[in-house]
Amino acid sequence: MRLGSALICSVAVALLACGGDEPSRAEPEIETVLLISIDSLRADRLGAYGHSAPTSPTFDRLAAEGLLFTRAYSTTSWTLPSHAAMLSGLDDYAHGAYEALSPISGGVMTLPLRLAKVGIKSTGFFAGPFLHPSYGFARGFEQYIDATSYGWKARGGIGKYVPHTASHQDVTNPIVLEKVAAWLDDEAAAGPDTRRRSFVFIHLWDVHYDYIPPPEYVKIFDPDYEGTLDGRGVLENPRIQPGMPARDLQHLLALYDAEIRYTDDTVARLLELFDARGMLETSAIIITSDHGEEFFDHGRFGHGLTLNEEVLRVPMIVWLAGRRPARSTTDRVVSHIDIVPTVCELFAVDCRYDGLGDSLLPDYLEESPMASRGDALAEITNPLFDLDLTARVDSEGTLLSENRSGQLTYGPFRGPGAPEGSFSVNGKKLARYPEAVREAVLGIRERSTNAREQGARIRGAEEPGDQPIDPDTLEQLEALGYLDGKERGSEGGPDATDSAPGALR
Repeated sequence: MRLGSALICSVAVALLACGGDEPSRAEPEIETVLLISIDSLRADRLGAYGHSAPTSPTFDRLAAEGLLFTRAYSTTSWTLPSHAAMLSGLDDYAHGAYEALSPISGGVMTLPLRLAKVGIKSTGFFAGPFLHPSYGFARGFEQYIDATSYGWKARGGIGKYVPHTASHQDVTNPIVLEKVAAWLDDEAAAGPDTRRRSFVFIHLWDVHYDYIPPPEYVKIFDPDYEGTLDGRGVLENPRIQPGMPARDLQHLLALYDAEIRYTDDTVARLLELFDARGMLETSAIIITSDHGEEFFDHGRFGHGLTLNEEVLRVPMIVWLAGRRPARSTTDRVVSHIDIVPTVCELFAVDCRYDGLGDSLLPDYLEESPMASRGDALAEITNPLFDLDLTARVDSEGTLLSENRSGQLTYGPFRGPGAPEGSFSVNGKKLARYPEAVREAVLGIRERSTNAREQGARIRGAEEPGDQPIDPDTLEQLEALGYLDGKERGSEGGPDATDSAPGALR
């Protein structure tokens, strides 16, 4: 991680009086850092990333005024581990939340915990099951607010026989708006004397399947569709499969686009709420996604079973109020683990973070920032599907490792949307390959090994019983269909309902 007093001075001229032996603290330039994570949003369905349909006017405006990272990658292809990486700055095997029954390890210092130590408060809003407090996400947040409609802990509302589709059928954007507005009103009512610098995390769920946007949004993207396919129950729908009629697939993508536009408009309304209270003018915004989505790009639908580009590449936009970036885009490879040091540097505080993540602020402020880590690691394990994959992305290409068989596949980077041209790699005869391939093989081994060793050290330092998932949560995960009852007490992974392609179930 790169930290530097010179950079902090450049970021927040009003925050620190740079120079001299005793820098004095002035009125902060950045009062609020807003991290917005849109579930299941693949980058190439946004206008800023080249999509032609009008899915994202708000995101596009923020990208035009801020900095767009063209090669940002998730640490996996499903919700739980990627958000744990965002809020810990650690690779998945290091933070520990890489399976469906695995919360963030008790010894992990999350971003809100780090910020609390320097007097910055954190508030979070979550709208999907895998961000539940039982996974450790609430640590350090002064308020961590449930924006689901099915009432995670409402014992009268959730029981053993509730259909597993409850979360997939949920429409949460209006709830998030209501909860955020109520929180902002409470903050205003408390008076200016109680106001503190704030980190605000908002998780938006509705782009995640099922695809049930308001009808007026469907009309924007596919007004002439006369078929009968809709976006409900997509995982169980036998019509959604490889080789499905092209017109129906086009409509499925239109429904996905409609959900994106609906969520983009929700973000616009969220920003209006902050602006109406005078907070936007002293804010920084980071927008990203936990993972993308597959629409049979490689024969599968959904997420959570592969580490292909369409599920790993995510949007990443950084916007600072009143400050244009030194350039509008960068193709540096970045990762979710870079968010923690970025937030700390935006606040111009030392969070005592010593992970591999690099602040994204140098890219925003400097024409030619110093070289940094330059790669992204992604992993996924799922015993139910005998799945154990690792991928490493760098500026030259992507190396995928099928860890059970030892098979390695390398794809040179030729630009977004370009043909892959992937080829198999014999890890025992690396001398025959170009330098980029050799470095990729060595890099993937080093990064993955280090993450696993770091995770083992963190877990080894925990007290017994530090991080169980409580029985109520286990029962409700099972009721929602995220666990098979026989998985209790055994290893789990992202389950069939949250990740498996419907055509393969």
